Amino acid sequence: MLLVAAALAARPEAAAHVDSADGRFRCHHGDGAAALCDIVLPALDEAWAAQVDGLGFRSPVSDGARGGSDALDVYMLPEGTGGAGGAYVACDGDDLATPEETCTDSTSGDGYASDSAYIVIDPRTDTAALRGYAHHEFNHVLQYATDFEEPFLSVWEGTAVAAEYWTDPGMALDPGPVADYQAVPWASAVLHDGYFLDEKYGLWSYYEYGAMLWVRWLDERHFDGTGAAGPALWDALANDPGDNEPDVLDAWSEIAGDWREDMVDFAISRGRFGTAEGPEWLAELGDGAAISAWEALGNEGTTVTSVDLYPLGAAYFEVTLSDDRQRWLNHDRLEQNFAWAVVSDPGGIAAASDRYASIDVRGPGTVRLALVYLGGQQFDADSGDRDDIVASTVVLNTDTSCSSQFGAFAGLFAAAGLFRWRATRSPARTP
Repeated sequence: MLLVAAALAARPEAAAHVDSADGRFRCHHGDGAAALCDIVLPALDEAWAAQVDGLGFRSPVSDGARGGSDALDVYMLPEGTGGAGGAYVACDGDDLATPEETCTDSTSGDGYASDSAYIVIDPRTDTAALRGYAHHEFNHVLQYATDFEEPFLSVWEGTAVAAEYWTDPGMALDPGPVADYQAVPWASAVLHDGYFLDEKYGLWSYYEYGAMLWVRWLDERHFDGTGAAGPALWDALANDPGDNEPDVLDAWSEIAGDWREDMVDFAISRGRFGTAEGPEWLAELGDGAAISAWEALGNEGTTVTSVDLYPLGAAYFEVTLSDDRQRWLNHDRLEQNFAWAVVSDPGGIAAASDRYASIDVRGPGTVRLALVYLGGQQFDADSGDRDDIVASTVVLNTDTSCSSQFGAFAGLFAAAGLFRWRATRSPARTP
């Protein structure tokens, strides 16, 4: 379930088509595939009712009868899909003349980068999955009607996956993308995607689809789980073409008041996913929704740990003290670049004197902590090539002493710009 920012050389050509009863949708198909339209057209009706009429997403932009009518077109054809299970949404662009043709704003000066779009689904896709595909791809059409220049794939796909569940609350969660997202908490929670992880680290991942955890967390936290987070987020980040302001972090702040404070709280919640402290809507996945990379800090000796964190990424630590030993966790940054957060402390052994400076842990007991990288006060997500998304290496040197002494956990941080990521797709096909 994919999307592309630039139009293909031309829309696919179909042998026949079927229109929905109200004329809002047209399903194009090849020979012998008309039955697929009988599945997809009602699903698109469901998506419109839930996402546009119910939640308030912007309606699709008219395509000027490019598909033979004013209807939103879905093509049940294999062109460009990559095979069974493949699907994408493309904007129309100006005249479909070349593969390089980009989206074209339908109404200049209205505060939206909006263009018409169409859906393509491979007809060899499992028919049991088609309904969910239609719900997902329809949401991408609505995103193209709002801000086709939004550069971050996790915002596109995270919202579209969440929209599947807002359209059909009984739909089972897909554990794969959730596990991919939770496996790499050190990556940016909303600014990275599977392409980046594959190209930079060789990690095959559906990370951007797993970012639905962030979208649904926003919805549960700020909109009582009603689904209103989707249109609110996209409307808040919309702008006329030409820049990326407001960007997704500006939109997050419009929803939450301060994205940095909210990001710390998200990191705490993320560390609780897959545990008894996690949300009810994730319970069906059990511990499959849990963070899989907890760094254990034991009871004795000296430990040196080095982790790479990107802005809006987090490292997770489990500290276990078997007696009254003490550990003091701190870092040497005066500015609010990094924040310590208590994820789980059933024994009440952690005390945060300043979440941006230090946490004291005194045993006996176990506490789970997150170190969140906020990117600094000047960090902004408006850059089209993401030159400002730079990893910092965090070197943690800790030793444990008895309670009569002062145990130190000194963090030495080198934000030397070790990694830079230049976007090659925004948005684009994912692995």
